[in-house]
Amino acid sequence: MTITVSGLEADAAPNRFTVSANIDCDGASRRLAFISEGNHPYLEKAEPSMDPFALSMLIPAMERGEDLVIEGPVDEILLESLRSSVQMLAGQVNRGWKPVKILAESRQESRLPEMQLGAATGMSCGIDSLTTYQLYRDLPGTPEQHRIKLFLHNNVGSHIGKGAFVRQLENVMRFGDGAGIPVVSVAADFSPFYRSPFIKNHILRNVAAALANGHLFQTYHHSAGQSFSKAVSSSRFSGIGAVESVLLPA
Repeated sequence: MTITVSGLEADAAPNRFTVSANIDCDGASRRLAFISEGNHPYLEKAEPSMDPFALSMLIPAMERGEDLVIEGPVDEILLESLRSSVQMLAGQVNRGWKPVKILAESRQESRLPEMQLGAATGMSCGIDSLTTYQLYRDLPGTPEQHRIKLFLHNNVGSHIGKGAFVRQLENVMRFGDGAGIPVVSVAADFSPFYRSPFIKNHILRNVAAALANGHLFQTYHHSAGQSFSKAVSSSRFSGIGAVESVLLPA
């Protein structure tokens, strides 16, 4: 048995970009879509790729012990990481997740870095994301590629219901308007695929959503990874956040 990703498609409209693919899993074929909406002027100019699907389907494959087949090219650096270090780190979250093969073609990046694009970060208007914003504001003292020029607010499984997501998104939109920073909201329904709770896999979900909009930024700041106090951290293992400092660069 395998999990197979195929049939990559994209649809663009003003203030909206959708990339989707078929996921064959558990004997059924379902369509997974990353639906991005927002006020970034270049949102709909994205180039679709298999990258977000390869990343987001890794843990479902490891949960089942089934190889992952991607019928399309994946960025060569990402593909190598998914085959090695990312699986090793994910295996620390749950010892029952099994190493799997990833069958895919590699794609070499031909574009030069675009430092002027700056950085993106997830924004919830909570203390961690607001701290990230303060650390990496678009100011002369901040390296150009680290200056936050995009807020992402994802609906990938963390909200109790649609009402909670909408209220939080409205707060983020107001803050973005005041800061002069565009906001892009990415929605993806992973519920048919993940068996583990959100706390065990949230980093891969959110980074996959960011990759669906990789044309909009040069650097990605993961807000929960920022230190905003000198308080002693708990050593109790609580999920995939325990390995984020090494997982995210991979």
